[in-house]
Amino acid sequence: MRPEMERFFYLDDVDRRLIGKRRGDHSRLGFALQMCTVRYLGLFLEDPLDVPWPVVAYVAEHLGVENPSVAKRATDKEWLASRPRLAKASRTVQAVYRLWSEQLDLVAEAGADLDAAAMFVALETEVGPRAEVEAAARLLDELLPPGDDETEAEMRRQLAGRYKTVRPFLSLLGESSTLGRLPAGGGCWRR
Repeated sequence: MRPEMERFFYLDDVDRRLIGKRRGDHSRLGFALQMCTVRYLGLFLEDPLDVPWPVVAYVAEHLGVENPSVAKRATDKEWLASRPRLAKASRTVQAVYRLWSEQLDLVAEAGADLDAAAMFVALETEVGPRAEVEAAARLLDELLPPGDDETEAEMRRQLAGRYKTVRPFLSLLGESSTLGRLPAGGGCWRR
């Protein structure tokens, strides 16, 4: 283990007592990551999970958190909860998908022709007015990233913008014991 990990991500008894006041594995892990990150970088990150995954795994292991991904799911839920229009639009589109998937399965099972008018009647009866569904779809079009090629280019722009944040952690990536293990127990890198 590299000295940086042991120095900046070590949790002493005082740290553990402070972390222990948080409820839930996701809160304890997020708090510990912020505490360790501020030691290492000298600043708080907007998202405590904006660190390399081996750092998250290392801190989770020291806290006894078996599944470090609980922190990611919690931040995703918090993010969506802070955007009620997006959450509502997503639920509306999700309901349309479920309804139309069921309707299309019934049409396929019966071997019948698709009745578009009946599909829209079912939509307005079970989900809501067509205008509301269209407004939800427009909002998602407006808020969500564009298609594959544009999405990849945008992801690269965002990564370039975050380089300063992750640069101090890059040297730690190759030192993680997590990278040397596979689920079946074999190593993925040999030295």
